[in-house]
Amino acid sequence: MSINSVEKFNISENGLNLYKTYNWFEKNFSPALEEALQEFWKLGFEFKLLSICENYNFFTIGSEYFVTRIKLSKENQFSVRLSKEVVQILLDSVLGYNPDFEFEKITELEAKILTAFNNLIYTKFSQYMLKEEEKKNIPGECHLAFLINCGFDEQVKIIISIPSSYLNYEEVFPSHDKFGLEDFANTQALTNLYIGSTSLPLNDIKTLEKEDII
Repeated sequence: MSINSVEKFNISENGLNLYKTYNWFEKNFSPALEEALQEFWKLGFEFKLLSICENYNFFTIGSEYFVTRIKLSKENQFSVRLSKEVVQILLDSVLGYNPDFEFEKITELEAKILTAFNNLIYTKFSQYMLKEEEKKNIPGECHLAFLINCGFDEQVKIIISIPSSYLNYEEVFPSHDKFGLEDFANTQALTNLYIGSTSLPLNDIKTLEKEDII
């Protein structure tokens, strides 16, 4: 999936309607993540919220992760997963480019740096989370998968896991029962479209004129 293809999945059955809450997550948490990146690493990458999901396993396929878990209560924790590709980008930015980088051999110093960054992410996210005494009776976790728009492939991602009971989310409701095409007249979407390819003799190419269709 391309960095410019933003999707969301709704597999919720516990009261947290992921379709209706996507806008709230994107509006609050993507800027919070970008703010943490700028503040800690002095990097200005843009994040795209790829998906909200209750099962993070689908999004972890294809990479290894550096994981930090922050305890919220006896039963709940806030988790940050940095993909191997993200880890290399971040460490290279502060320690210099390492052509021999091996994810399995991260040093104690590097681990402390990454953990400090993940703790800052929690600090930025916590302003949109309920406190322990305010949490709702909603089971399960909400997993946010972010892609970094930095010219790399789709594996450059961060996955944040938050207990659903700590989310003070807002839902979007339609102004009427059904959407019409006119409701999306001014809506823009980023996408990649591959049409195809063909081979033409040079003589045919020379005869092409404006508005010809191949």
